[in-house]
Amino acid sequence: MYYHRALGREGAHGFFGAANSSRGFYSLYPEIYDPARLRRIYVIKGGPGTGKSTFIDMVAQRAHKKGYSADLFVCSSDTSSLDGIIIRDTGVAVLDGTPPHVCEPSLPGACGEIIDLGQFWNKAALRQRRAKIEVLNTQISDCYGRAYRLLAGAGCADEDISRGVLAITDTKKIDAAAQRLVKKISGGLSSKKNKNENNIERSLFLRAYGTHGEVTLDTFLRTAKSVFIIADPYGAAYIFLAAMRRHAKAAGIPVVRILSPLTPERDEAIYIKNPSCDVFIYTDKRRASVISSERGSINGRKTDGDVSIINMDRFVDRDDLKHHRGKLRFSAKCRSILIEGALDELSEAGMRHDALEDIYIASVDFEKWRDFSEVMADKIINE
Repeated sequence: MYYHRALGREGAHGFFGAANSSRGFYSLYPEIYDPARLRRIYVIKGGPGTGKSTFIDMVAQRAHKKGYSADLFVCSSDTSSLDGIIIRDTGVAVLDGTPPHVCEPSLPGACGEIIDLGQFWNKAALRQRRAKIEVLNTQISDCYGRAYRLLAGAGCADEDISRGVLAITDTKKIDAAAQRLVKKISGGLSSKKNKNENNIERSLFLRAYGTHGEVTLDTFLRTAKSVFIIADPYGAAYIFLAAMRRHAKAAGIPVVRILSPLTPERDEAIYIKNPSCDVFIYTDKRRASVISSERGSINGRKTDGDVSIINMDRFVDRDDLKHHRGKLRFSAKCRSILIEGALDELSEAGMRHDALEDIYIASVDFEKWRDFSEVMADKIINE
């Protein structure tokens, strides 16, 4: 678990809006910062070390003082930084629009606006360090390239596990169990009643592979009234979650998909909230007996919500498992080793990026930056 300084504030929910995945850099920016759902979008430009994350945190502080609710988006590579904020009460968003999540204002002036934090550079000083900047950029790019190749390999191992799991699980039983759970948590509300009530399916990440290792945010785990832990030692949870989504959609119930950072086409958790329920369902690779010993606390953290366990073992054919167990273990080991290698590369990329930031930080006039940022943050919060 990881807790960004801004995420502990009341009314602030933390997510990742992108992931370093088996498919390379995978961004949800177009969905998250959709102009159709936001009144105003501020796109920050500027290079490393120009205070983009600090500026977003300034806006978050002001939102908190105003009592506004906000979604905070943590950088999936440098999990000590913020990539964006959406102030839900005002429909205003601020985001980092620099690589790798390049973004340009949509409907410029009418909705989108650029904030240039690169205007406070001493460009002459940066020109003198050009050679070093080029070397560091190349080194960072090489690290990410290798990390993505290793994650691609881990994704192949994960796909092999998924195919093996399909051969040993009873998908009809999983579907029936998912349908029963949807009926239970929705309080039996009819699909006709809910069909047209904000039935929007959102996608987010709560886990990331970054320069500080594998990081998980506890957003819904901390706030949901009911928590269901899927005890899934073999990797069949994604089948159950897909069935849950399908039946929730049929019942007209909005669902938040929590995507796997390794294989974003699959869910590793879902969050369901409507007038009758507030439920978070997530995957744990351990067995039900191990998880049961932690009732009252999850991963060492206390939870105020009810905690239940969904045991995926009951959907597994024991005879079929005997024939596939060795292959599943081998693929899981390969996946783990490849992810570990990718994390090593990301860690090295982080060290190179820190060195690059030091060059830029030394070239920023932070007095002018602060004066500008204070005025701009006040403007944004009072929109």
